[in-house]
Amino acid sequence: SARRLEDIEPIEIAERAVERTLFVLGGEPVSTDRYFLLLQPECSASLVAEVGELFCASDVHKNRSLMKGKLGTPVASGCFNLVDDGRIPWRLGTSPFDGEGVPTGRTCLIDAGVACSYLYNLQYAHKDGVSSTGNASRGMASLPDVGTSNLVLESGSEPQSKLIERIDRGIVVAELMGLHTLDPVSGDFSLGVKGALIEKGRVTRPVAGMTVAGNLMELLAHVVAVGDDGEFFGSVKSATLVIENVVAAGL
Repeated sequence: SARRLEDIEPIEIAERAVERTLFVLGGEPVSTDRYFLLLQPECSASLVAEVGELFCASDVHKNRSLMKGKLGTPVASGCFNLVDDGRIPWRLGTSPFDGEGVPTGRTCLIDAGVACSYLYNLQYAHKDGVSSTGNASRGMASLPDVGTSNLVLESGSEPQSKLIERIDRGIVVAELMGLHTLDPVSGDFSLGVKGALIEKGRVTRPVAGMTVAGNLMELLAHVVAVGDDGEFFGSVKSATLVIENVVAAGL
């Protein structure tokens, strides 16, 4: 998805779709064990979107976010940096002002793993005695709420291929199924995994029928690397994520 036709390359999209299909075709479960999970950018973007929503002040005030009371404390590993930026040119979440006419801007949500700020509209900014971050969201006939604009996970410095080479046993995750079932209050989740097995630094065979369960805070704390391949998927920019010591249930 894009705002300009020239930003869409049909042949590249088709090639990536075929490559992704072949990557997971014929996947079977592997043994239950602790693995490194290497989330491909499109997959990690779905996770980043869920994390970003937890910083909306409306959900925090309604006790619907596990980020309540977490400002100034570590909520992820030190390599995890997340910002909300409503001024990135030509992106889907970009706008000069929000649903209440407040200018949009850049808000740091997580800096080196530490929670920095919530996202506000005028109503919840008044309640907390702060300024609106320009994140009022509203439809044609709805009252203003709080929403994200462009969520950006800051990229690291290593390519995905190098990250794979350092993994002795892991799973390249092309798809996380069931993210919508993540509990925003407790952070508990149970997700299906589809991708490919990594053995001694090499991708060997397709994997499917695996399940990972745990807690979002623990998962973020075990992020050990972020790739240099950040790109936008809708209004979320993400890169390869490597997460260590995750139990994946299969055979």
